[in-house]
Amino acid sequence: AAAQLATLHGYLRSQGRDPAAFGVEAWIRSGKGESDAWRAQAEGWRALGATHLTFYTSGQGVGALDAQIRAMRRFAETVRD
Repeated sequence: AAAQLATLHGYLRSQGRDPAAFGVEAWIRSGKGESDAWRAQAEGWRALGATHLTFYTSGQGVGALDAQIRAMRRFAETVRD
C-alpha cells in the first residue's frame, strides 16, 4: 500500500494538487473478530495517511445484522483515538 500511495501522491503533485488535501480511505475486513488485528491495521493505515477507515462486515461470516452491528461497535471502540 505504501508504494501505491507514493505513486498516487506523485500523480497528484504532477497535477498541482496537494497530496495532504486528498483523502485516503482504507477498508478493514472484520475477519475473525480479533480486536488486536483491527487495531494494528488501523494504526498501519493511519501511519500511511489514511483519513477514513471503513470496517467491512458484509460477507465476512460475522452473522446476521445484529451481530454485524455488535462487531461494528467493537471495532469503533477498539480503534477510537
